[in-house]
Amino acid sequence: MKNFPTYVLRLSTVALAAAACSYVVGLSGVNPAHAITDSRCTDGAFISHAPVPANLTADNPTSNVSDPVSLSVAGATNAPPVSLPAIGSNLLPNPSLENRSGESPVGWDGSQTGPNNAAFSTVIGHNSGHAARIDITTYRGGTSAWLPAYAPVTGGSYYEFSDYYRSNVETYVQVTLKNATGPTQTIYLGAAAPSMTWAPYQAGFFVPFGMTLAQVSHNLAAIGALETDDYSLVAIHSQGYVSPVISLALLGGSESDLTQALPSLTHYGFSATLYVDTGFLGQSGYLTPGSLYGFTSAGDEVASSGIDQSNLTTIASKKLSDQLSVSKSGLESCYGQVTDFATPFGAFNASTTTAVSQYYDTNLSRNAGFNSPSELNPYALKVETVQTDTTSAQLEDWIDTAKADRLWLILLYHAIDNQPDGLSRPPALFESDLQQIYASGVAVKTVRGAYTLVRNQ
Repeated sequence: MKNFPTYVLRLSTVALAAAACSYVVGLSGVNPAHAITDSRCTDGAFISHAPVPANLTADNPTSNVSDPVSLSVAGATNAPPVSLPAIGSNLLPNPSLENRSGESPVGWDGSQTGPNNAAFSTVIGHNSGHAARIDITTYRGGTSAWLPAYAPVTGGSYYEFSDYYRSNVETYVQVTLKNATGPTQTIYLGAAAPSMTWAPYQAGFFVPFGMTLAQVSHNLAAIGALETDDYSLVAIHSQGYVSPVISLALLGGSESDLTQALPSLTHYGFSATLYVDTGFLGQSGYLTPGSLYGFTSAGDEVASSGIDQSNLTTIASKKLSDQLSVSKSGLESCYGQVTDFATPFGAFNASTTTAVSQYYDTNLSRNAGFNSPSELNPYALKVETVQTDTTSAQLEDWIDTAKADRLWLILLYHAIDNQPDGLSRPPALFESDLQQIYASGVAVKTVRGAYTLVRNQ
């Protein structure tokens, strides 16, 4: 798993009464005229607040050293991945790494970023022959991978990547997309669990319109060893949904969601999903419990992002359970059913996914891409993040891809304001985004509404 920043914040002490607010209207929340009189749901009485996040401390581990890892040589003990029908040949050069120049596979280069001590070599392969190996014995950051050349791809098409691997630590796979002149876009395809015998890895992805080249990589980002072999990248027949759908996801619950985002959403008749850090409600710059009724009364969905932006992959199981259950029960006491979650920073692993599934129907992963019938994972929903520098052409590519292939596109916004942080979407651009979406004719639904629509297709 990649390193995620660790935010140093105290967990809040939660004081929520057990009884629910009176008068719940369907799934849209509590009738404001009645529930706002309940002391647990008014401003300043919802939760004992966590502090406003101020000092953010990145997780930069000190140097660690280990001896090289010995992976046992084993044959293929796992069944090959189940694939959809391919419509093209393997796009990767020398995919089984048999052709070598010295100790390097022809068409592949060892690449590393960050201050880690990576060694690249070839060893006995998956089905004899050769495999590529990476050893990291000192690690402070960055990643290492064997990289093939960029392969030609077609925007609006679906591709499937697979390989066989062995590793004593968790690794991850990503694809980098670009065109001849424009910027690159990286799609995180997912983590590969440690396996001391050869195991298959498989993941699919859609190429947005405008992108013409793709480079896949199976990455090692920790002290350990990784061996890979029998790579494949092929175009695949992919069946879309009955019709495309777009969801708008707003993170964090900042005050600007009410003052800037909600009026624009209302103007175009769109409903969004608002992921709330419940411990910050009522703090300076954040929404108040009372103001959330402005969203529920407009048909927007209130969802949870935990209490205080804790990295859920690094906290004890009891605190993890509190982050999930307390935020959910608090929101449901005031606003009705809460079924959707967004892990802070997109940091998740097998343990957090299992915990989230006990309380929620879906989770946003922050992995870039589109959601389709063949790879719909409700606890790792893919998103396209709209930031300050996202162009209208990029947004158009995403919408066109979703429309042409009948996909579920989730557009993720960190904040709708003019903060110079690179993540915020200025209100004028947000208004323009909604105008583009409206003109496309694609239906816009909340995450809950879209998931209900697509999960049985």
